[in-house]
Amino acid sequence: MDFKCILHRLSIFSLILLSSCYNFSGGASSLNSEVKTIQINPVKDNSCFPGTGLAPKFMDELRNIFNSRTNLKSLENAGDIVLEGEFLKYNEIPVNIEVGKAQKTRLTIKIRLCYTNNKEIKRSFEQDFEAHGEYSANETLFSVAVQDRLIPMLVEQIVDKVYNKVANDW
Repeated sequence: MDFKCILHRLSIFSLILLSSCYNFSGGASSLNSEVKTIQINPVKDNSCFPGTGLAPKFMDELRNIFNSRTNLKSLENAGDIVLEGEFLKYNEIPVNIEVGKAQKTRLTIKIRLCYTNNKEIKRSFEQDFEAHGEYSANETLFSVAVQDRLIPMLVEQIVDKVYNKVANDW
């Protein structure tokens, strides 16, 4: 068997292997055909910093990801799938301490999400999701850099984790 033949067979084998692991259908998730709607309830902010506007940012991102990646119709109530949650932690701790002074502050955001699949109740779950990032110790939680860059990045990370967990259930 010559080198070209081996290479050709390896290419075909690799393609078959990859196609069995991934869905190349363009990114749309496949759901149980009975699931047609999603209800995303307002998220409660039980963290120690409720004035940050975090809950509306999270809700907008969550709606956006489900609207862009699924064909589910968004409803105010009686959804086939219901998402609701609460922010549990919005924590700051000093990190990168040099000569007794923190160089950075680590912000951790944690949310508890309840996913209810009204078509297949056994698939429902409750889980905590969190993300963290760092900012300069010279800035505050309410500085523009933190509010405009870090918090949206953390919200996006959490929303991606939530979507992936929910989509993996499909």
